[in-house]
Amino acid sequence: MVFQSEKNLEDAVIPFLEKQFKLYSQQVPLYNRVIDFVGVDDDGNIIGIEFKLNNWKRALKQAKNNRNAFDFVYICIPNNKNIEKIIFEAKKNGVGVIIFDFISNEPRFVLQAQKVNIQWLPNYTFISDYITKSGVRLAV
Repeated sequence: MVFQSEKNLEDAVIPFLEKQFKLYSQQVPLYNRVIDFVGVDDDGNIIGIEFKLNNWKRALKQAKNNRNAFDFVYICIPNNKNIEKIIFEAKKNGVGVIIFDFISNEPRFVLQAQKVNIQWLPNYTFISDYITKSGVRLAV
């Protein structure tokens, strides 16, 4: 499978993510940016995920910038030859990594995110309210 766009990657990964969360929303606004995917897990944690096809450094930068609005943040990328470096850099920054593995043709977590201990309350509250009001509720 070859992805032609970031949207193709998202479409391939969303069914996997739906199984991880009880509530989610895509393209969530936060000031002058958009968070690609926001989910709420069974424990009530708010998770933000940035998707990128090629520029993993940009995805990592976006995830780091968004940490103050979430309990956990991830990047989601296709598996590639730089995966060890990506995991190393993400781990230093507390960011988790989800890859789309072309061998199994499925997404998987390769690095769990570290819990964000201090959120900026206006951002965190905005995201929480947004997903509560407009998120897709999944059968549990």
